[in-house]
Amino acid sequence: MSLLTFLLPKPETSVTLMHPDHKTIIRKFAEGNVQLKDEAIRIHRAYMSILGVRGTVEQRFMAEVDSPVPDLALRAQYRDQLLKQEAN
Repeated sequence: MSLLTFLLPKPETSVTLMHPDHKTIIRKFAEGNVQLKDEAIRIHRAYMSILGVRGTVEQRFMAEVDSPVPDLALRAQYRDQLLKQEAN
């Protein structure tokens, strides 16, 4: 992360929401569709600068999926939270 990141203004609240299609892809990956893993990781990385690594339940789950040393218990907890929330 560069110093410039800290100097830039924070994004508007209206742009900090994850697109419903993107949430659906991550949810389907969490449900077990492993063919969506690469797309889910791409989506997660695209939203990192907007939502942060752990800004939403989708981001928290995907942060553990995308981690080189994931905490498997934490990933399972985040998956459970993701699947329990209502689909948008």
